[in-house]
Amino acid sequence: MYLEETLIRASGPLSMLIGIALATFLFWLEAMHSRRSCWPAFLAIYVFIVTYFIAAARCVQTYLRWRVDSFDLNGNGIFEHTEPFGAYGYLQHHLFADTGRAMAFITASVLAPFFLLFSYVLYRALRFAVGLIAKPQG
Repeated sequence: MYLEETLIRASGPLSMLIGIALATFLFWLEAMHSRRSCWPAFLAIYVFIVTYFIAAARCVQTYLRWRVDSFDLNGNGIFEHTEPFGAYGYLQHHLFADTGRAMAFITASVLAPFFLLFSYVLYRALRFAVGLIAKPQG
């Protein structure tokens, strides 16, 4: 019960960190191919990150809906005093409280450019740091 609640709470920040890591990795992969224009690659990574954020939000939403529906014994979609919910009340709270997950198609498209910019800066910093380490000091 406590592990499940912790995982549900951590799913948002964890999916954001995974999205940043994926975008940084995709920038690294794109750097392996020499191209004249980086904009098509940048847009492809943007679309991938938006799709990833929407898919991650939908997965968590589907899991929460499944868990909440498992407590609805008569199947009417309304929780009554005869249906045991008890200590699992956090499931219903998390299902309805997170607006960012409920409106993932808007949230993802608005926040993805910031994550993409951060990932690109992180990629450039890592590339610079690796370049400094790889050069012999002399």
